[in-house]
Amino acid sequence: MKKHNSMWLVAVLMVFALTCDVRAVTLDADQELALTWNSFTNIAGTDDTVVVKVTVITTNYTWSLFYDWADKNGNDTGVAATSGLNLGSHRVYADKGKYVYNYPTTEDGGRRNHVILNLNGGSISGTVDSVQLSTTTATTGDNDPAGSLTITNVADMSLGQITTGGNPGYAGALTIGEPDQPAGNIRVSGIVASASHRGAGKISIYGSGDVLIQTISGTATNIDSATRDSYPGGKNSVTIHHDGAFVAHDILAWGRGNARYNMEFSGDSLSNGVTGVFEARHVDNSGYYGGSIGISGYTDVTISGNVKTRATLPSAGSLTITNIPGSVTIDGSVDLSTQGMAGSFQRGGNVEVWAGGDITIGGELDLNSADGGNAYDGNLDLRSANGKITISSLVLTSVGRAAFEAKGNTTVMGMVSDFATNSISGEGTLKSPYVTTQSELRVPVTEKIIYYWDLSENAYLGRATYKIADPNGVPGAGGVLTPFVPSGTVIVVK
Repeated sequence: MKKHNSMWLVAVLMVFALTCDVRAVTLDADQELALTWNSFTNIAGTDDTVVVKVTVITTNYTWSLFYDWADKNGNDTGVAATSGLNLGSHRVYADKGKYVYNYPTTEDGGRRNHVILNLNGGSISGTVDSVQLSTTTATTGDNDPAGSLTITNVADMSLGQITTGGNPGYAGALTIGEPDQPAGNIRVSGIVASASHRGAGKISIYGSGDVLIQTISGTATNIDSATRDSYPGGKNSVTIHHDGAFVAHDILAWGRGNARYNMEFSGDSLSNGVTGVFEARHVDNSGYYGGSIGISGYTDVTISGNVKTRATLPSAGSLTITNIPGSVTIDGSVDLSTQGMAGSFQRGGNVEVWAGGDITIGGELDLNSADGGNAYDGNLDLRSANGKITISSLVLTSVGRAAFEAKGNTTVMGMVSDFATNSISGEGTLKSPYVTTQSELRVPVTEKIIYYWDLSENAYLGRATYKIADPNGVPGAGGVLTPFVPSGTVIVVK
């Protein structure tokens, strides 16, 4: 450790001496925890060690409990005097207006207040859904940063809401667990790292069990890392690596500034087999640049609302869902389009979904680039090893290519728009289909894409069958686009 003011060192030693025998802390009805910086807040240099202590305030007396210190040089490992924390109905919060550096130059809390809770292998719990951990200090100006929060060396978590949000200043980062020392099962009643004007905070969660963003009663709640104004900055990414089920309501990391960061969800981070579902309503990572969304390692994926990585001007982000042995269901729309002016080489985002079971997309697919032309539109690749694929509609001028592979075939429930019917041979029957010259719509030679011929939007297809491109894009070498034929009794009259 670097040499600092001797009084500061004595204060640290006294705090540790008072608490070195403490193994757990339970808050009584008249207590509350307040995280505060020590009195030496003017320590020079960006690499100095800053002490964080916890003050337990009661109606009769005040005493200090040493939890950990943040060592920016990496020379000290820190000291944890407790093995867990039971908050009951109370909260842990950072003193408002107390910060060491006035203006953050990094986007992940490097020069902000950085509160560390080291649980020494114990659990942290609470009994309410309201805010229980808070480092929100940005209340006086645009440049005032909220504190970042790291919860490390923790077993299970069951808490109310956690907030590191910034209003109006920068939000703080939230980190739970570490890649090489993940937390256990995690349940939190909501996470807020959003910012009303400046940059939102980065959210990183590493666990070895379920991650449930829901109330005590089981109602799913939000992860909010959105930046709601146009000012650039912030690192509003969401990374969740764990081993089990994931549940949340809305997952928001959209931003109106020019930062572009990604969402990443992995439910099999221990590589010991897929065991839990992924469930959410809306997943939104759109912005000036759209950030990508990656989901992998869950038994099934269910998104009951919409998915967005839409870009205001440049390129949109991608959507990748892989290593899903069961089904993938998106009930709403998938919007990976660009919305700005043409001529700026905008690209729509790509969609890649690989699953063992059925794949269903209930809303509109929009991978369109505002530049126009399929060369800049995003690509659609859906593969089901043992199930079927069902999509609501297909506008081929909104995708670069649309490739399907499903053991149970693919069905388009609504319109199939802008399909190039040009052919070089064939009669348009299932036995002798029109052999087309287009390469955008693709399917393996043994498979079918089924459309509904009785819809007015599909009248131009003439109730005919078309031989389309194979997965490599070779025209006329794949399976067929063919009209739906209802099951029934066939009567042969001789």
